[in-house]
Amino acid sequence: MTRITIAATSDLHSHWRPGTVGGIAGAAAVLAGIDRDRAVVIDAGDLLTGSPLGAHQTLLRTDAGAEHPLLTALDGLGVDAAVPGNHDFDDGLDSLLGAAAALRRTRYLCANAIGDQGEPVFAPSAVFVREGVRIGVIGAVTSHVQRLSRHGGLEHVRFTDPVTAIADQALRLRPEVDLLVAAYHGGFERDPETGAPLDYDRGENQAARLLEMPGLDGLIAGHTHSARAGTRARDDGARIAYAQPGYAGSHVGVLTFEVEAGAVQVVGARAVPVEVNAPSAHVPRAAAERLEPLHAAAEAWLDSPCPLDDDALHAAVAARAGSRRTALGLPPHPRTWRSLLAHFPAPHGASDYRVPRREFEDAVREAGARGGDSGDGRVPRTATAPRFRVVDHGGADGGADAADSPEQWVAVTANPAFGAHLHPSRVERAHLVDWLDEFARVARHVHFSGATGGDHA
Repeated sequence: MTRITIAATSDLHSHWRPGTVGGIAGAAAVLAGIDRDRAVVIDAGDLLTGSPLGAHQTLLRTDAGAEHPLLTALDGLGVDAAVPGNHDFDDGLDSLLGAAAALRRTRYLCANAIGDQGEPVFAPSAVFVREGVRIGVIGAVTSHVQRLSRHGGLEHVRFTDPVTAIADQALRLRPEVDLLVAAYHGGFERDPETGAPLDYDRGENQAARLLEMPGLDGLIAGHTHSARAGTRARDDGARIAYAQPGYAGSHVGVLTFEVEAGAVQVVGARAVPVEVNAPSAHVPRAAAERLEPLHAAAEAWLDSPCPLDDDALHAAVAARAGSRRTALGLPPHPRTWRSLLAHFPAPHGASDYRVPRREFEDAVREAGARGGDSGDGRVPRTATAPRFRVVDHGGADGGADAADSPEQWVAVTANPAFGAHLHPSRVERAHLVDWLDEFARVARHVHFSGATGGDHA
């Protein structure tokens, strides 16, 4: 009988040593203690963006065909298989394909990313052999990538139903392997223990459905930043182990199986908490030598001047949020990337509001009276107060915005600095966007297109 371990990370979001959770460094220290002769190590996506390190790499990344140091760091961490998360597509399909092509050890898998000719863009699955045990791994990502990521660069790929894609691969692979695991960048729509709903079931998260799939022995989930693990019996009587490894290296998912003569026994599943400040001696040298300098460079970059003026920032928020009006409180000049990050904090650096017009006008006046610029040029600014400004980007508000109605409404996207002057009940949608990465991408375009901008605040 051979004991096999499946160890997994997910949603690392480019955090090396964030200081509040384990990060890539802490997760790497846990993975270093696993017997690799009897283990397969998986990353379940959303690796490339989500921290200053990721945003700095976005700024520097000018060649869509080049390797990405965060992705190739998976080789140094000894990761066997990885799947893309929705945010790994933020820089477009070509960029991700170029980065994945540079991998040497890690197999990049995704069964439901389909190209123009109906072909899988990445390998749908892979088989690894450990101590004579054949282990199949199927990769998939939520089918909502185009809604959750940036639209640009995804014209030549579509994302099909991951449950169907994984089922097709499971049917093909099951006769060829002893142990079969799915790695899915998506979360649980229902609590796997109680069955209670965890989300509006729009198809974005389908991990609970996958637990019922015949043929699967294990499931690694991600996307929703939760940490959980367990085992459960399916309707066919077989048991399946599952793990979801949290966020930014907070946990490592560990599934354990006993395999003998093709028969699989589920031993257990854990979401192992990761030490916040892992000793450097426990971090693989190949990963540390690659990422530690990049982390230090990103921290230094945060204190450098941000070249984007107010117009560019308003336009970037409007474009990403699909908004016709933006109300932002922005740091005064000299503006650094760090000060900009503080005005668009994770996880909800900007939200859509729908506000009665009189209430909105009161909020604009209140914002200006606290030392910022209300946008009418009549309110003096202090040296440190946010610069408040409202920008209309064209188009009319929908719904109750009749021109002669005494109850006119304003639809607006605001960051927390301005949103503090609006009632929380007016929020219609919170944008889960890495705004630092978004602004870095805009700055990259401005730099290489030769465009310049003045300050129009």
